[in-house]
Amino acid sequence: MEPCQMFEEFASNVKKIVASKDNDREYGVEWMKKFEESEHVFTTCCRILSSSLGDDVKRHAVKLLRSKIAKTSASFDENGALDLYRELISTLETSPSIEIGTQVPLTTIEVCRMMTRVIPPEHVMESNIIMRIHQIIQEMDTEDPGYIRALVKYLVSSVSVFEPLINGETCSSYGLGLRIVWDLQIFLESAIKRNDRELYCEIFFDETLKALAVSNTGQNENLFDVKDEFLAVFRNSIRKCLQTAFKLKSPQPYLEILLSSIRTDPNDFSKLEPGIFYASSMLNNPKFAVDCHEVVKLILNIPPDAPVTLIKTCCEFLRDFIENCDVAENSSLTREISFDSIYQWLATVPDPASETLKRDREPRKDVLSDNISDCKYINNILVRCRESDHVERLAKLIGDVIRNTHENDAIEVLRGVLDFYKDPVYHQIENNSDRSESARITIFHMTALSIILNNTGDVNVNWDQYSRGSRLPKHLGDTYWGLSNQVIKFIPRKRNRTASFGAGFEIIITLYIDCDF
Repeated sequence: MEPCQMFEEFASNVKKIVASKDNDREYGVEWMKKFEESEHVFTTCCRILSSSLGDDVKRHAVKLLRSKIAKTSASFDENGALDLYRELISTLETSPSIEIGTQVPLTTIEVCRMMTRVIPPEHVMESNIIMRIHQIIQEMDTEDPGYIRALVKYLVSSVSVFEPLINGETCSSYGLGLRIVWDLQIFLESAIKRNDRELYCEIFFDETLKALAVSNTGQNENLFDVKDEFLAVFRNSIRKCLQTAFKLKSPQPYLEILLSSIRTDPNDFSKLEPGIFYASSMLNNPKFAVDCHEVVKLILNIPPDAPVTLIKTCCEFLRDFIENCDVAENSSLTREISFDSIYQWLATVPDPASETLKRDREPRKDVLSDNISDCKYINNILVRCRESDHVERLAKLIGDVIRNTHENDAIEVLRGVLDFYKDPVYHQIENNSDRSESARITIFHMTALSIILNNTGDVNVNWDQYSRGSRLPKHLGDTYWGLSNQVIKFIPRKRNRTASFGAGFEIIITLYIDCDF
């Protein structure tokens, strides 16, 4: 059959498919099924896209290409896939058709998405797909919702294809993929300027959830490798985009969609992990409060031997949840869940819980306040741990935070740590009638504190800025002194009334015990 005749017949059957008469529609559908099985489908559809046929016909050609590629991708060898991709792109870019001209970017994105599913990951660089997408983004209309839908659908396919790293070329593909995520923010900026919640948010939220779901393998025991740096950074980029978008639109309806999906099978970790990750972008929102108590309850029922990726995501969520409550200063945020139950769970997974301090994120308040908050968070986990090696690692981490604080502020962070330990010790003395139990708990706290201070380094103290507190009970003072004599070397104050202390309990005595040196 001649090309012109094929075009005419194809266009005729498209009209029958969209016709109102059932008989005509059935005939058109049957013709398309047979045409899809023919060996000329790819060539014909490409030529249709570069012809002067109407938009309805061209859209149907793209739909047919998508279906054909999805059905036959397993039979493509890598060379055949690359050749097809090049033919499709070449046809689009050289099209003389005015009608197709306005649709080329969208159609090209769709072709790239389809071909990403066909070309092996190690050959993505050769196909130049990602760079082509990046180029399109720089030139497209940011006020057209169709573009953002097409781009995020492309990301869905990309994430599902990029399995944990195979070689350097795949590594490079991840890096370019991250660039596309950041490119998406030009759409965000446009939506923010126009205060247009529908332009970006609706499409991005819906499609991103699908992208996160396919980034897992679907097997509970084999979620994506947390050591896969590029996928981790990709997800972090997605989270930042979501956080920005949720400033435009309330996240609560999307949280309900998430929870409905998770409730069907709370033990399906491959759904639970991306759901919790998605929900984490809803916290710390200055404009829209969101009730995430059900998410917290789900986390507290997850066993500590669950996949590492899931545990890591849960720890990050709980850390943000705690900070959200602290910032809001609203006790109703924890009306159903106690902080104690949260910290008890975190204490069962102390290593990933403490690694949340290393996350790359914007300062929450200022560096000093953040460091004080970090020490409080780790201390609450530490005092609930029962393994000595966990206690030691967490205590050293707190010491590291103090040591890395600016020298003029370190004493403030240390004060917060001392206040944290002073209160439970006072409580034991005043309320625990069992002196041996009181001594055991006190020694536990003091041992943890001694490790912290041993790892703190020198702390500068301006004596004129601090007043001494009331005298501690004698047996508690003896406990302080006993431990300090074992692990601390006192350094006397200098003439300028500023003292530099090696990590030691003398600072405790200076701040909380009325005594003379």
